[in-house]
This record gives sequence, C-alpha cells and structure tokens, in this order.
Amino acid sequence: MNSPAMLASLLLATTLVAPALADNLKAAAPGPAPAAIPHDCIRETGTLIPNKDGKCLAVPGQVLTSEDLQHTGATNTADAIRALVPSAR
Repeated sequence: MNSPAMLASLLLATTLVAPALADNLKAAAPGPAPAAIPHDCIRETGTLIPNKDGKCLAVPGQVLTSEDLQHTGATNTADAIRALVPSAR
C-alpha cells in the first residue's frame, strides 16, 4: 500500500491541485461595496475571465440585483426578468 508509485501519484496530485486552490483564494477577495457600484456598471460577465482592474466592462447588458428581482413580486426568476427587462419578453 505504501509503494513508491502510490507516493509519487499522491505527490503529483498535490502539486497539480495546489495552484488551483490558490487561484480560488485570490478570486474570493472582497470587491467594492455594492452601494458604490453604479446600477449600469457590469463588472462580472459570468465567464472565467477575471476583470482585473475593477472597472466597468465595455459590454452590453443590464445589472439586476436580488433586490430588483424581489421587488417585482414574481414567484420565479423568468417572470421577474421579463418584468424588469422589456427586451427579454
């Protein structure tokens, strides 16, 4: 059970996983306070490409917060988005 091949496999797996875990810790760093972000400023696009400078991205779209969705009174997300974004009908 304690063979050199098993030890080598464990060492290789640890070496490959450690950088990925370190990247996740960096990505979890807190950003600016939500109140400081303008409502029309898109900072995250749902991709894995990070926005390194923290500025608004030059992409079309609209920002919807959880408060926006809750204020619609809709019982599901699709209806809430349809109520808030006319082009989503």
